[in-house]
Amino acid sequence: MGKRKTILWMAMIIIGIFALSACSAGENGGTERRESGQKKESSAGLSQFAEAKGETWQDSWSEETVSGSTVRVNVLAETVVPDLKQMSTVEVCPYEFNEENRKKLADALFDGGWERTEKKYYGTRDGIEYELDAADVDEKGSNIFFSAKERKDIYPERVKGKGDFYYWPVEEENGSENECKLTKEEADKIARALLQKTGFSDLIQIDAKVLQWEEHANDENGEPLDLGESAKQFNDGWYFTYGQGVDGVAFNEFAVHREPVHGDDEEVTTEGYSEDCLIRVFITDRGVIEVDFGSLLEIQSITPGVKLLPLDEIKKIMKSEIKQLAEFNVTKRKKYTMKFEFLELVYYRVTDPENANQFTYIPAWRLRDHMGYEPPFVVNAMDGSVVNDWEETWKIVKDKEQ
Repeated sequence: MGKRKTILWMAMIIIGIFALSACSAGENGGTERRESGQKKESSAGLSQFAEAKGETWQDSWSEETVSGSTVRVNVLAETVVPDLKQMSTVEVCPYEFNEENRKKLADALFDGGWERTEKKYYGTRDGIEYELDAADVDEKGSNIFFSAKERKDIYPERVKGKGDFYYWPVEEENGSENECKLTKEEADKIARALLQKTGFSDLIQIDAKVLQWEEHANDENGEPLDLGESAKQFNDGWYFTYGQGVDGVAFNEFAVHREPVHGDDEEVTTEGYSEDCLIRVFITDRGVIEVDFGSLLEIQSITPGVKLLPLDEIKKIMKSEIKQLAEFNVTKRKKYTMKFEFLELVYYRVTDPENANQFTYIPAWRLRDHMGYEPPFVVNAMDGSVVNDWEETWKIVKDKEQ
């Protein structure tokens, strides 16, 4: 046999051996490979939830609590996934209105020098007298207001000296033209430039509306009169709501689990630092005429692109561990039925167990009802641990009128 034929023959033998090995693997190891292929690993991308987005998780079962009660769990929940490529963990603490931050705000909001009392600062901006009020600041949140000392000083020119007017935000599509000379984009740019001076940058715009002005009048006793259709009403100015957040989404957009609850014999109130971390800015042709700062945060660190567990695994954990919430509902709320209508991937704020003023926003799956009337069931999307904070964030108070 020639050398070339020998080589070809050996090659055919080798190929045959590999073919037999492949057949053997197909017969004996195929099941193992299929099971391995079906196993889903944690992934940082939210694209893994694309197929589940908008689907309804429908299930119903009974839970036996430690106290011996039976709680019915009804799930008819739409799956909600944010339009993000990835999610992060963010460590934050409350914005401290200390001397340094007070001065930073005052320097940014007033044109020149300013005077101060214990809780208020006074100065001018664009030739108009303003005040910075920080009277409502405590461990449960803060509300800091920058507004004109006299409202009449910020009236649009067309109504100066022609009555008493109030303003508030309305939807852009309210049928009336906005008389403000600034475009929405120009007004947004002005607002962001001012907020950057106060130390708040990279804010996320949550809402944009127009300012509507309406004439008001009082009778001789100071009571408001109903002017009806004769009241002057017009649109002039812009209103923006900005939020602190990460990955292009504001934390406040996920804070529905802090809604108050009112029942026949109970009332649930929120404990701890408020999640209303928003900045509201009012702008007219006179410039920024009002800024409201609500329970702001200082972002300390961000860990981007964290890995999230598959949704199927999260659902298994929820069914296995929801008895914890069932026990709470029975012992503290005397509730024997739980109904859930949304399964949402959210940024959920967790309090440091050793420091009540230290928080971490984590990606979490939240199972909740439609109106926020019931404590939600929350599972950490990264490791599947239950976020058992209903004792911390919900406090039952018997209705005094009963």
